Amino acid sequence: ECPPAPFFIDYDYDDESSSSSITFGFAAVSPSLSSSPLFHIQMRLLDEDSDPAVWSTISQTFAARRVRKKNLQSDSNSSYVFRYRVRDSIDYLTPWSTPSLPMSTLCPSSPKSPTPRLKKAEKASVTLTWDHAPDEVTTSDDFLGYEIFMRLEDSPFSSIGRVRSNEVKKKNLDYTQKYYFRIGVSLSPGSGLGPYQISPSSSALSPSAPVTAFVQRSFPPSLLTRSGRSSAPSPLGRVLPPSKFILLYFSAHWCGPCRQFTPRLAQFYRSYAREYEFEVVFVSADHDSKAFESYYNGEMPWSAVPYDDDSREDLQGRYRVSGIPSLRVLRSDGTVIDENGTSSTLDEKAARGWRDRADQKAGEGGCGSGCCNHHH
Repeated sequence: ECPPAPFFIDYDYDDESSSSSITFGFAAVSPSLSSSPLFHIQMRLLDEDSDPAVWSTISQTFAARRVRKKNLQSDSNSSYVFRYRVRDSIDYLTPWSTPSLPMSTLCPSSPKSPTPRLKKAEKASVTLTWDHAPDEVTTSDDFLGYEIFMRLEDSPFSSIGRVRSNEVKKKNLDYTQKYYFRIGVSLSPGSGLGPYQISPSSSALSPSAPVTAFVQRSFPPSLLTRSGRSSAPSPLGRVLPPSKFILLYFSAHWCGPCRQFTPRLAQFYRSYAREYEFEVVFVSADHDSKAFESYYNGEMPWSAVPYDDDSREDLQGRYRVSGIPSLRVLRSDGTVIDENGTSSTLDEKAARGWRDRADQKAGEGGCGSGCCNHHH
């Protein structure tokens, strides 16, 4: 059986090389076919001189389902199609996929539709906004509106409608899913104002997940989460759903005991956070944002309150943090389970004990030794 066609994810233009890139993806491969699939990937340039029977190979043993093909022509007439077949380390497991739909490169000389961005995430919906096209376009009789395209994580983009304003609210979304959006300026055929290229993709967007009243009033709408070597904002409900208990970690890079404790907490988090459903939230006591970013992105796998958000200092004051490192363990409703988490053994017994107390009743504790004085 032929695998489904590759689908477009995004495109970009590199000023230094004066070339474009196209990012495309494949659907997940059934585990019954292969638990560690590889992909033989080919491409073809669509132009008048190209032979439809001639394909060029990008890779014979590509291991990921997301491919960024660089160094492509970047004129308005350049389009490419891609195909793949699944293999393992020994043999091919499928015939060639259906070829993709034509994918055009991003041409710097052609007008580009504005990229959508998140305005508001609500329960089961997201509101998008974008910069308007120039007045000469939006006031023209040839302007038909903005075409909205959406896709899920492992699916191709499809049109979901057209609007004339620079804002749209998409309803009936699932907060557990990630959604991506593109915008296309729609003009009458033959208009001298275009054609406009469809925008690059938005970042991954999700509706807000349900949160407790304590979480809603204590934290900003988004917390930072790790993404590779950097960090990016994630909706509060995705990071701190009601099912998770919370470890507030007050720490700073300038504090020696903190630098000793953080690797222990990181190992504990990686080992037990998923199984026992908890999240560590870093509340920085660093002296500036650069120190915060270096410490967080360099050593911490969990979430963080943005350095410039007021709730960072509010949390330090509310929990009367006078010494760091300090680890306060809370139920999702804000009840304190353990005021002195830094004295914990940080093993599975500790994770199970906190989980049990989060499900039942609060505990007690106090600040132990091995702290740096921190005056807020």
